[in-house]
Formats: sequence, structure tokens, C-alpha cells
Amino acid sequence: MDDEKAFGLGEKLELEFRSLDLLFQKAAATSRDVLKERRVWFVRLKNNKGFFGIGEIAPIEGLSIERGADVQMLLEGLAESGLQRENFEKINLSFPSVRFGLEMALLQLSNGFQTSWFNGDFASGNKSIPINGLVWMNDCETMMKEAEVLINRGFKCIKFKVGGQDFDDELDMLQLFRAKNSSSNVSIRLDANGAFDPSDAGYKMRLLSKYNIHSIEQPVKPIHIDCLVELCSEKIIPVALDEQLIGHYNENEKSKMLSSIKPAYIVLKPSLLGGFAECDEWIAIAHSLNIQWWVTSMLESNVGLKAIAEWTASHDNRMHQGLGTGSLFSNNIQSSLFVQDAHLTVDLNQKDVFSNIFTL
Repeated sequence: MDDEKAFGLGEKLELEFRSLDLLFQKAAATSRDVLKERRVWFVRLKNNKGFFGIGEIAPIEGLSIERGADVQMLLEGLAESGLQRENFEKINLSFPSVRFGLEMALLQLSNGFQTSWFNGDFASGNKSIPINGLVWMNDCETMMKEAEVLINRGFKCIKFKVGGQDFDDELDMLQLFRAKNSSSNVSIRLDANGAFDPSDAGYKMRLLSKYNIHSIEQPVKPIHIDCLVELCSEKIIPVALDEQLIGHYNENEKSKMLSSIKPAYIVLKPSLLGGFAECDEWIAIAHSLNIQWWVTSMLESNVGLKAIAEWTASHDNRMHQGLGTGSLFSNNIQSSLFVQDAHLTVDLNQKDVFSNIFTL
């Protein structure tokens, strides 16, 4: 992040913030919980030249390491005192979503408040990002119907949330799905959100592997490191680490963890991991260890989603990304993002209304 452009020498930036409760079109279930609404905060940083930048802070209670009440208190203090480079750098990484939101705002501020956070072909509408279709956890019949809708919309990579239904029913669903959609045409990703018990995780993964699974995210909880090491070494299904990355902010600690577990993939969520700079460090370490990666949004509004998409596109990663969640909310912020042919792209005929957030 080029904060030299955002901060003048010794300059204090004015900070405003407001919260918004995003309402789900329908309840979104994982093996962990069921979401009907979620709170995000928008921040606006303004310098003494009148330029400003906008960011989004989007923790999820029970998953993020910070609590909403603590985020509110921190923002109230920053709004009163203002933000300087020194106290931005000192904001504890126990507030990763706050770091991400402030980093977003500083990036946009350094651009003189252009629409884009990362200038490039995606922001200019000349590049699209392949994305997976996401099937939220539900009864297996409903999940199968939702998957068929995504296939009909052209998705070639379908991600199923698993671990919350009867396991035999989930197997039957995947068997039926694979019978209708060959692995040469459609990839299957699974996300267990740590739902499997270490005692039978390997057994379940062997049964799942019959259906040509691309990968499984976080089959067991992060505390079960020995089990993860074993599952990764056995290579039953390629393992992607997700929640496992939370709370690791030291470069040596990140490298040691990935070197020990040796996953096939890591899943990057800037709101969860402390921002783009932190994710860039994860990418560099993963590259050195021959570990692949993709990006998943964490139920941000279209504001955070667009910034994440622009950053993702700047890395030119050709894998399917998990960035198709903008349509989940009934009161999302209007943006130029849209999904076409299973790709996320920008419609230059549509306007972002991000600059109006503080007048809504």
C-alpha cells in the first residue's frame, strides 16, 4: 500500500464511519451457523486537501477474532482522534477486518478518490474473473436443485457446503450430481468448515473421493493440526486451508505452519486475514512452497467485494475464485459488478454509488 501518498508528512486524517445491517435474501447456512443478517461498517478517510477514500469493515461474529462491539469502540476512538500513519501501523492485528477496511480507504485515498482501488483491466471493464458457483447448506434435495440452477447458468466449478446434513445423504447427493455432470465438464469443491471429526475424517474423505472432488476446505477444525498433516500427506482429496490461516500474522509463523501441514491450497479472505498486504505475504509464502491459492469474499457488501475483486484480478490467478456473493443481500450497495457466464466483471454502463454511502 502506498500510504506515502495517502498521508502527508505528519498529517492526521479525518475518519468517519457508519454501520449497515445487510439482510440476506434467504438464510445462509453452514455447518457452523445460520446467517439471516450481518453488520458491516463503512469508513471514510479524508485528508486536508479534501480527497477521501472509502473502506469496509466486515467481521463475522463467531468466525472473526474481533467482536462487533469492540470494532464499534475502536472506530469511535479513531473518529475522535483522527488517523495518523503511526497509529494505523499500531492497530493491533487482533482487528484484522479493521485493518482491511482502513487499508482499503487509504488505497483509494492515495488514488485521489478514483472509483478503483486497484487500477487495471478488471476495473476498466476489460477483464473478468472466473468464479465458482456456491451451494449453501440445506436439505440435500434443495442443494441439488440449486446446483442444477448454477449449472444451467454456465458454472463449471460448483462449491458445496457439507458437514451439516446426514453424511449418507450428502454422499447420495454428490453421487447424483456427478452422474449428471462429469468431472471433465464440472469441478466439485467441498467446504466442511471444520465439521468432520478427526476420528473418521479420512474415512469420509475416501468415500467422497469417489466423485472426483477438486478439493475440500478445512475438513477438520484448526486445532486438529496432526490430523490435517495426515490428511494432506495421504492426498485422499486435495486439502485447502481456510480457517486455519486466522490469527497468523508473523511471516515466519505463516511459513512454518504451511511447511508443516503442506496443504494443496490456501483460501484467502482479506477481511479475515488483515487486508491485502497480509494476503500478499501469504501468496508469496505459498508460491515458495508450491501451494496454490484462491480468494473468497467473506460476505462483504459490494463495496468490499469490488475492492477484493480488483486486487484478485491484479494477481492474474486463473483459478475459479469465490467472489459471487454480492447477490445474497436484499439491501446491498448499488455497484457496477455483475456475473455473466460464470465470470465476475464490471458493467461500465452501471454506476457505483459508493461515494453516497454516508448520505444514505
